[in-house]
Amino acid sequence: ITRTGMDREHQIEEDLVQGVILLRTVIKDGKLSRMFQVEKMRRLAVDNQPHPYDITNNGIEVYPDLVVFK
Repeated sequence: ITRTGMDREHQIEEDLVQGVILLRTVIKDGKLSRMFQVEKMRRLAVDNQPHPYDITNNGIEVYPDLVVFK
């Protein structure tokens, strides 16, 4: 079975926490892409559109002006 990570199951712990942030690796145009997505953040309006990110020496860098899927 090939799984993309897009078909993940909701975890019961997600009902208890303030926020859920997903870090995924997806295949786009034949290349692996890292995807950052805020799925839930209580009391905050969030952009739930997936955005690319990199892990660097400075930490995780998210590119909010870019999108993974169009």
